[in-house]
Amino acid sequence: MAATFTDTNELGWEEVPDAWRGKSAEGEPGVRFKRFQTGSPIVPLAMLVEYEPGHHEREHSHPESEFFFMLEGEMRVLDQSVVPGTLVFLAARSSYSIMTGTAGARFLRLQHAS
Repeated sequence: MAATFTDTNELGWEEVPDAWRGKSAEGEPGVRFKRFQTGSPIVPLAMLVEYEPGHHEREHSHPESEFFFMLEGEMRVLDQSVVPGTLVFLAARSSYSIMTGTAGARFLRLQHAS
């Protein structure tokens, strides 16, 4: 059996640039993430994602299906409140928007090609 173990404390944070198209406007609250990759095409890509308080993403979609597992904070996805312990599944090409509250949000994001 093959196994991969990743100590996320050893991974550096990646920041999205101000010009990232997911932001509503330059200079708005930031987004950072840690990407976990195994190199296997059958294993979903995973990311630990942090959104600063007040982050907003306009309605958009991705070609892959996504899972969000909320760890800290709160955000709204499709006008639904997402709090710690909530698991969200978004089918490939589903349109959605995101808005964080005053505490921001930290969540695990898994994506898999559909």
